[in-house]
Amino acid sequence: MLSPGFDTAVIVGASVLLSFVAWEILLKDLPARRSLEKAGTAAEFYKNRPSAYKALPLACLAVFVGGIGYFSVSVRTAPASSGIIFFLCFFTVFTNTKFIIGPSAKLRNIGDGELDDNGKPAIDVNLESILIGHIIASTNLIIILVSVTLKF
Repeated sequence: MLSPGFDTAVIVGASVLLSFVAWEILLKDLPARRSLEKAGTAAEFYKNRPSAYKALPLACLAVFVGGIGYFSVSVRTAPASSGIIFFLCFFTVFTNTKFIIGPSAKLRNIGDGELDDNGKPAIDVNLESILIGHIIASTNLIIILVSVTLKF
């Protein structure tokens, strides 16, 4: 019998994270691609995120610990879904670090009009990376939610 605590932790944590990621994609990332003014607004948002974002590491921890716990108790009864969740926990940490956390930190040190190594505006390059990271993260979270729900 599976422990309901692990799958509940994964579902709650992934749902919270997915709602924040969807909000950022729709209200920050996509509008930033349309105009320079909105790109500046998005860059300022990622430089100084609101205090509500201080709770997100707890949701990340719930997904990660819950995913590893889910894997440990359900690897025999639901090997495919537990394996997918286990892999995506680590993969999401890697992709978020590369595409979201790193570029967000770089935005804090970028001046107006600064160019990257390829001659493109550094703000645009980092905002594009954050959008890619959010798309990858949302896809991973949806797969995690489907896997923990279906238990295959």
